[in-house]
Amino acid sequence: MIGKLLKILVTIVVLVVLLAAGLLFLAPASWLKAGVERLAPLALGRELRIEGAFALRRWPPLALVAEDVRLANPAWAEAPEMARIGRLELDWDGLALFEGRILLARLRLVEPTLWLERDASGRANWTFAAGEEERRRGPEADEGQGAPPLELVVGRVEIENGRVMLRDRERGIARDFSDIRLEVAPAEEPGFYTIAAEATAGGEKAAIEGRLVDPRELLRGARGPVDLSLRMPGGGLSWSGVVAYGEEIGIDGTLDVALDEPRALFDWLGITVALPQRALRTVVLRSRIAGAPDALRFEDLEAAIDDIRGQGALELARTGIRPKLSGRLELSQLDLDPYFPAAEEQPQPEQAPAPEEAAGWPEEPLPPVPMLPFDLDLELRFAGVKARGVVLGEGEARIAAADGRAELTVRRLALYDGNLRGRLQLATSSAPDLALALEAERLQLLPLLEAFADLGVLEGRGDVAADLTAQGSSVAELVRSLSGELRFVARDGAINGVNIAATLRQILTLGAEGAGAPKRTDFAELSASYEIEQGVARNDDLWLAAPLLRVRGSGVVDLPQRRIRYRLEPEIASTLEGQQASGEPVFQAGVPIVVEGPWAEPDWRFEIGGRLTEAIGDPGQLGDLLAKLEQDPAMLRSLLGTAGRLVPEGVRGLVPLPGLAPEPTPPVEAPELPAAGVPKQLLPGGEGGAQGEADERPPEPVRRLLKGLIGR
Repeated sequence: MIGKLLKILVTIVVLVVLLAAGLLFLAPASWLKAGVERLAPLALGRELRIEGAFALRRWPPLALVAEDVRLANPAWAEAPEMARIGRLELDWDGLALFEGRILLARLRLVEPTLWLERDASGRANWTFAAGEEERRRGPEADEGQGAPPLELVVGRVEIENGRVMLRDRERGIARDFSDIRLEVAPAEEPGFYTIAAEATAGGEKAAIEGRLVDPRELLRGARGPVDLSLRMPGGGLSWSGVVAYGEEIGIDGTLDVALDEPRALFDWLGITVALPQRALRTVVLRSRIAGAPDALRFEDLEAAIDDIRGQGALELARTGIRPKLSGRLELSQLDLDPYFPAAEEQPQPEQAPAPEEAAGWPEEPLPPVPMLPFDLDLELRFAGVKARGVVLGEGEARIAAADGRAELTVRRLALYDGNLRGRLQLATSSAPDLALALEAERLQLLPLLEAFADLGVLEGRGDVAADLTAQGSSVAELVRSLSGELRFVARDGAINGVNIAATLRQILTLGAEGAGAPKRTDFAELSASYEIEQGVARNDDLWLAAPLLRVRGSGVVDLPQRRIRYRLEPEIASTLEGQQASGEPVFQAGVPIVVEGPWAEPDWRFEIGGRLTEAIGDPGQLGDLLAKLEQDPAMLRSLLGTAGRLVPEGVRGLVPLPGLAPEPTPPVEAPELPAAGVPKQLLPGGEGGAQGEADERPPEPVRRLLKGLIGR
């Protein structure tokens, strides 16, 4: 703020000096005062008034005093004035004008006040109409337009009891700085000047001090040292290097920044930091900085923010309308958890949402994509990333942003024992426009799904390829517009929570086999490819190869509605031995499975004889389904016809089904039928009555079949 204050005030001083010097010995002071007020609107596009005394001393040393000097604000600003100077004093060498220089021996400003305003649209009151016109004309418009500008040389500068009031409505910043003091004076060491300045805000003070080479030597094209030290709330910084001016303009030196309480500095500046309290605890930076007016280079850069450390080189260059930041950085492990709100810091809803609302995608508009004040082209290498349970390994990436578009290219990323390559593009139009292309190999699926989706249903190593696009201003719109292709292959894994082969055997044998099997389906391969349009993913080539099972399938995953519908065509092995069996198991057609419903809790149905069974929401309902199947003779016969060789031996001779030849039995006399219509030989104990009932009892599946087919 001191820099802006000084620039504006020096402009006013130059206007006063030019007119006063031109008519130094001829015109009265009142005439000079009026001339300054007429000249200011031509130079600044603003009204300048001198409300108080205006006195001119015409003999050496030449001096001028003006009191209550006021510079008007533009019409849209809230404050009527942009600047006010209680008292302006200056001594100058009038003869230096003949040498093309304005040589001010001393400039003293008492109680200068500056109102800096920026409105919500970004207009700033420190942008003058005359300056805007010069920028529109361009530098070539000044070629051949008369003599070069006068050279301004200032000897001693003093500011006492200054004040700056900042109101930035575009960024929501309001801050007052008072007790501003500045003193630039010749040092005891010849050829050097000392500088000391301070300002207070919110009861906290910031101060700068140091030394620099004589500004007049710099104006003549010399190079000179500049050493500055800034103390401020939260820490400090220092600069040590050289400055060149004239034909060669630039700096070359070392910058050191050490902030042990960065938040204290932001509070002092009136800047709100939207980060949790455990983040942004310390900031340290050290770099050699070399630059000219069109480029600034950060070399041998070393920086640390909290526990994140980096090194590299950066360059900020103006090659067009916008500056461009480019370079390379090598970063340590990036632990981002401190920068996310903790569970206790996240806002909690007043009441739990309704189930249908909880299942939907958020319709709230996404926060606007922040626009950088510069273009970007950065090469990054990092040792790893940790964020909210997601753990990434080392990687290499490039971030580029220009013309409202941003692109992240991941050249290599170690991800859950696998590797990933990809590219994410973002166009910041009225609604974000996203494009994602990636390839991943040999990912460990279980920790990946647990970290990203809190799902532990799938194990194994997977390959994934995707080419997707989406557009929308909310998560719901992005999901509804999602289109593209997705392919995946998983190998040597398992589906947790369900044993498809054992469940099928329970159905086909009415519970005789498969009931005690573990709740997982091991597989050698699981693959599928999807065509996605408007958020609906369609698949017709699902394939699962397991030791006891083969499954082909097709279906639809409705992302906007969060629903799934699949039809699976299984083939089941005739033996439970699987891979331990000698030779390849013999597979036969199983019962088709229909999976349908919300993808969080889909229902399973079995298709038997063209009819669907009741839905099974969890494995515990399978027993109820088996009991109901026993009571349905038509579905039971269809089931047994599908089961083939899986039908228990004791049942084959009892139920005449196509393809199942009954085993030959010796002729017997017609049995005496009890009231229930069941042959006595099949009752407990046979012809011997109850004797040996425990040993001669038919298998439980046979008893259930008899109950369903004969005992009605």
